[in-house]
Amino acid sequence: MPMPPPPPRAWAWCRDDVDGYLPVKVSKQNTTSATVQLPSGETKIVPSSDILDPIQHPENLEILQDDLVQMDDVNNMSVVDNLRRRIAAEKIYTSVGDILIALNPYKQLPLYTPTVIDDFIKRDPVDLYPHVFGVAMGAFRNMIAERANQSILISGESGAGKTEATKQCLHLLSEVARGEGGEMEMTGIEEKILMANPVLEAFGNAKTVRNDNSSRFGKYMQVHFNQKCVIVGCSTTNYLLEKSRVVSPASGERNFHVM
Repeated sequence: MPMPPPPPRAWAWCRDDVDGYLPVKVSKQNTTSATVQLPSGETKIVPSSDILDPIQHPENLEILQDDLVQMDDVNNMSVVDNLRRRIAAEKIYTSVGDILIALNPYKQLPLYTPTVIDDFIKRDPVDLYPHVFGVAMGAFRNMIAERANQSILISGESGAGKTEATKQCLHLLSEVARGEGGEMEMTGIEEKILMANPVLEAFGNAKTVRNDNSSRFGKYMQVHFNQKCVIVGCSTTNYLLEKSRVVSPASGERNFHVM
């Protein structure tokens, strides 16, 4: 059953070609068009069909919610708007309970400094802000508490930042589970793993329309710990290679870097 149109001067969600959805204040609406005020203060006329559900709690539009589960109104519009405002504030991580959403900012941000690492190692991630370090630290602490294997699943579309997220998880683990002396003190385990990455990428990465170095295969990494919870090695298994690319790359794309 379609939602009734919002009353005049009420807040509602409006479709937007750039941002997906925007909160607007509707000042006038008929069957074909509506006059709305955008968050920027600009007034414009939009099709009535672009006006969606009323906003039940407009006072929350200024809140950057760390955890989407805690939102008063959870729907497509409110989730997209919260993520849009968070990335604009350079907060690229957002929680959904135990799940972490990461948005690629396509620029360098001071998110992985020694100070940030130290915070997540010494403090409970629950008391901190959403971060990939919190996911890695949570898995490490659960491994110690439960004496059981833990898994971190990283997925997303091409260019989303999966490789970077994997690198940062390994970075945190290498800092918190470093051995006493030896070569491990000189070279982090994530560096050793990443040294093998160019070889794997050469045979499994390709240029796509959206990403010049897109992974066309999956990687399953097992980080091995000893009884003292110190990293002693890592094994990598590749799978799901996009073999169809060998014989029929799409228009504007390329085959694997090395054939």
